[in-house]
Amino acid sequence: MHFLTAPSYGYYRDEFYILACGRHLDWGYVDHAPLVGLIARITSITLGTSLYALRFVTGIAAALKAVLTALLAREFGGNRFAIIFAAASTLLVPIFLALDNQFSLNTWEPLFWMGTLLALIVSLRKQQPRLLLWAGLAAGLGIENKHSALFFLIALAAALLLSPQRRLFREPYLYGAALIAGLLALPNFVWQAAHDFPTLRFLQNVDRLHKNVELPPLKFLLAQLMMLSPFNAVLWIPGLYFLLRRRQFRFLGLTYILLTVMLMAMHGKDYYLAPLYPLLFAAGAVFWSTFRHRLWLGAFLILAAIPLLPIVLPVLPPAQIAPYMQRLGIAPTRTETAQQGPLPQLFGDQFGWPETAAAVARVYNSLPPAEQAHAAIYTGSYGDAGSLEHYGPALNLPRVLSAHNTYWYWGQGATAQTLILVNSERLIREGQCTSVTEGPEVGHPLSMAEDRFRIRVCHGLKTPLPELWPTLKHWS
Repeated sequence: MHFLTAPSYGYYRDEFYILACGRHLDWGYVDHAPLVGLIARITSITLGTSLYALRFVTGIAAALKAVLTALLAREFGGNRFAIIFAAASTLLVPIFLALDNQFSLNTWEPLFWMGTLLALIVSLRKQQPRLLLWAGLAAGLGIENKHSALFFLIALAAALLLSPQRRLFREPYLYGAALIAGLLALPNFVWQAAHDFPTLRFLQNVDRLHKNVELPPLKFLLAQLMMLSPFNAVLWIPGLYFLLRRRQFRFLGLTYILLTVMLMAMHGKDYYLAPLYPLLFAAGAVFWSTFRHRLWLGAFLILAAIPLLPIVLPVLPPAQIAPYMQRLGIAPTRTETAQQGPLPQLFGDQFGWPETAAAVARVYNSLPPAEQAHAAIYTGSYGDAGSLEHYGPALNLPRVLSAHNTYWYWGQGATAQTLILVNSERLIREGQCTSVTEGPEVGHPLSMAEDRFRIRVCHGLKTPLPELWPTLKHWS
């Protein structure tokens, strides 16, 4: 599905940034862990950077998630129906379809979480402690993929302490697994320490600016129902019951409860809990596998998922998305306070990038040759910067600079006398331009409101850019 629908709309904002991280491989980035940059680099070298290439990779990740869910169902004692039902239902969860249609950290997160749990469960069932080392490997890769894996591991450790499986803490292989995870995460920690912990500063800024939508506990739980589809509640809620009722699996149910409480207390985004749901889908499939009418339930959940596909996959003409959602009685969800647009951000952030790049090229080509030689593009966000870097070579654009998140590091030492300002007015407000030329307005009718702006040209910086750069840092 992801491969076939790949070219329907366009690149998602964050995909440009991830591809840029792949071009600037490092042991850390301001706003995320380093593994996804490596995956982007490998993908770029082997498959390219087309939408087909990116969606092929995310489609493979989605398929692997279904496989892991099926393996979990088997470990829970599921029969053939349970195994197939677990895999099929996971493939059709709206939040998974949405996240797996983007080349991002979220694509890989469930694989590492479920890999950790699967290795742990198999180790306990077979009473082979050395298999815990595989859990350590998956956990370490999970941390290197996304730092939120730390909260998952904290919840898992606390759940083990509260369950009969606390005996694992007397097992040397558990500490071996922790050592493996720690060694895998160590390079990023060293990078963070060497750069004065930029990710921590980034998170503090996000919290201070109230960038994310902060849901109270009841709305957070309601959001779980909606992002998974209310119909799927008949699968994952019995799955949680199944885990809590069985002594050998109770720590898994406790892990879900503890992580839910942690995320609500920290005002985490609702989808931060999504990587743990394959566990509950697997358990729910086993729960229903002995019921007489299980086939009818399976068919119902699969059929109920079909009407939801157009709101998470690019299968409709864009102009029909909003009316279709209205007919279903579904309102677009927001995870950030500034999200405004005619489409949900999932789709809105896929429009307007080629048009903006073409407009920037026209502005650059209109400059006198002598000025072009000392010009650069300065953007207000990593999305704008990444998109212009992506389309820039074909348009012969100059160097793209931004002080947003990790782009700030990449721009250190850059020089320019003329800056084409893309979605950024800070230099104008601070009086840093000797003169300013007004350029064209850009913005696709379906893009987000923040991506509709006027391009301007800042002529003659009053302060040399290397001196000005430290003051431009923008981490949020």
